[in-house]
Amino acid sequence: MTDPQSDYLYLDPATLDVAGLRLRPFSIGSLNLMQRLGIQLDGQLSEADQLRNIAAIAWLQSAPVPDVLRAVHTGRAHEAIDAFMFTIDLARIGELSAELNRMGEAVAAASFGVEAKPGDKEESTPPN
Repeated sequence: MTDPQSDYLYLDPATLDVAGLRLRPFSIGSLNLMQRLGIQLDGQLSEADQLRNIAAIAWLQSAPVPDVLRAVHTGRAHEAIDAFMFTIDLARIGELSAELNRMGEAVAAASFGVEAKPGDKEESTPPN
């Protein structure tokens, strides 16, 4: 059995102290759980939704990995995020938001997509 923490692709090799929180480096695991929980940082969100998503990412990146995984797998992640929101100092939300935006830019820069080779034809699915 492997250590779940060793399976991450880190964009930054060290933890970072931001707004009183110790954040883990962003990883493939982080991105996967953000997608599973519907967490995004998008300018199209209301201010309340943006604050909730900032808190959710901060929880995801600062809570112990086993606790995060347990909350996600048992369907209690949103409850854990709600409780975590009481620990974030509103006066430091700008600092936290700036760092999470920096992480988001690093993730976007590291992202890639798979494209078909030029001249490849899209194959249709064979009939059943």
